[in-house]
Parts: sequence; structure tokens; C-alpha cells
Amino acid sequence: MSKMKKVVITEFGDESKLATVEGDLPDPAAGEVQLSVEYSIVSGSDVNMSRGTYPFQKEAPLTPGYSVVGKVRVNGKGCTKFKVGDRVACLSKYDGHAELINLPERFVVRVPDGVDLKPAVSLLLDWLTAYQMLHHAAHIKSGQKIFVHGLSGGVGVALLSLGRTQGAQVFGAASLPKHEELCKLGAVPFDYSKRELDHRHAGTWRNGRGLRSTRLRKL
Repeated sequence: MSKMKKVVITEFGDESKLATVEGDLPDPAAGEVQLSVEYSIVSGSDVNMSRGTYPFQKEAPLTPGYSVVGKVRVNGKGCTKFKVGDRVACLSKYDGHAELINLPERFVVRVPDGVDLKPAVSLLLDWLTAYQMLHHAAHIKSGQKIFVHGLSGGVGVALLSLGRTQGAQVFGAASLPKHEELCKLGAVPFDYSKRELDHRHAGTWRNGRGLRSTRLRKL
């Protein structure tokens, strides 16, 4: 058992209530590692959790923090993948806004030496989401075209980069001020404010409300 401080959402809502509390964290169970948290994030998912609107989320009180970077502090029984002091990262979903966290070893990955830790922890959620969409949902292959709704957002930029790496041509909707930078990154952007988009590239765009299909679609 270890003493620690953590952030707790005590009440959901547009003006959610947060508190910093002291508590005890049990020793890691078999198959778990305990990390000393160095960085966590405040993602859109965390914000929605604070409002009580994230799908299938825990009831209050809960500790947010969807991803973490930290150092291995204690190995649970049977854990040999990392040494104490190794710097690792994980998509935690909860409990990242704490000094310590226990996580399943099988979900933890090593952080390479020399990596800037702030961008690293920010990449975990968005880029893993994008990778799963491209390779596990859409099964994108070289030469295909994809359209991304929200191209300039965190997941959108990840889809753009990973899609280009896969050899796909990437189209997407974004606000006009973002178009120049997106073009430099190799995308073909469309203006959100337009009520109609060319169906040859972007599927059906109705009444400015967005695509009738999924966030990512092949063309």
C-alpha cells in the first residue's frame, strides 16, 4: 500500500466539481505494474467524463486521465517486461491524474530514450484511435482515398499522417484558416462553412451538418 495524491471528479455537470485528495493505492496485482506518473492529459474524453456524458463511464467519484507517461515503480507478480525505473506509457482511460497508478503490464509500452514526454503522452489517445480506425475498421490500403470529418483536430491530423504513410490520398473538412497548413501536410481540405461538398470526393454533405456516414470513410 502506497500513499498518493490524486484528482477526483466529485460531481458531474457543465460546472463539474474537482478535488485533490490523498489516498492509498494497493500494491500492483499479479500482471500489473505500478507507475510514478510524470505526465497525463486532459482530453476531450476527460472533459466529457467530467460532464457525465462519456459513453459507459464510471459513476462519480472518479479520477480522470486517459493516458500517462511515467516510470515503473513496482512490478506485480509475474511481471518481467520492464525494470524498475524504466520509462513507459499507457492508454489508461482512468486514474492518470494521480501520482501513482497500477496498470496491466500487457498494455504498457516502453518510451524510447530522447522522446519529448509532453508530446508523447498527447499522442497516445489520438494516434491509437486513428491507427485503429485506419487498420482495424477501414482497412485502408495504398492508393485508396479517405475523407476525414474534423481533419484539423487531434485524431484528424493523426489520420492524415498515418493515412499518407499508408499511401492513401486524404481529403477532409476543416475551418478555412487551417487549410494552408493541411495542404502543406498533403491533404485536400474542404471548408466546413460550405453547405455542399463535391460528392465525388466527400460523399454526401447535407445542410452543413456533416456526413451521413462514419467519421472516416473510404471514397
